[in-house]
Amino acid sequence: MRVLFAPDYRQAVPYQQLLADALGEQGVEVEFLAGYRRGFPLARAVKAWGGDILHLHWPEEYYLAKNPAWALARKLRYPLDLALAARRVPVVVTAHDLRPHNRGRETLVAWCADRTLRQADAVFAHSEKAAVKLAEHGVERAVVIPHGDLAAATGEPVSQSEARAALGLGEGPICLMAGTIEPYKGLEPVIEYWRRERPAATLAIVGKPRSPAYRDRIAAL
Repeated sequence: MRVLFAPDYRQAVPYQQLLADALGEQGVEVEFLAGYRRGFPLARAVKAWGGDILHLHWPEEYYLAKNPAWALARKLRYPLDLALAARRVPVVVTAHDLRPHNRGRETLVAWCADRTLRQADAVFAHSEKAAVKLAEHGVERAVVIPHGDLAAATGEPVSQSEARAALGLGEGPICLMAGTIEPYKGLEPVIEYWRRERPAATLAIVGKPRSPAYRDRIAAL
């Protein structure tokens, strides 16, 4: 069996590669959709590829636009693109999120997200609670596949004393907020709380900023 993962977000998170490796051990061949084909990207990619299953991970890649001039056109085009792809192969989706981060309240975003979940031949959830949330939004057939341990991609940990010395953290408790630094994480109110209440712990915000502008904003705070 050949499965196409779309989009290819391996540079951002190790999840997809770890899943592909695990599926490979079961005899499943996983390929990644690289690049972006204009017009109907999913339908065109599936037609050129010729495999068995399209597995969508973050479908917002195909209906959100960075250029405001294309924002509405992309959203309106997306359901047809998805339907054309689904004519050729079964489409499954992992519900990493109910709505795209940071942009979930934009016009037609909820419509595109819900269309994806309801049109998919199967929906995967990371936990029972996630499956319940999906059911509340009309997705009754979610299959729970627990999220794997990402530590498999990080290597062996060093000791606490080595880590503190390397990072210059000194002694005392640490409150760590790790992961991509972007608006939906709620970093700004946490920083404001730390400045106001002065808790007896060092606040460490660690991760790759989503954009230079947001990096500068958090650094200024």
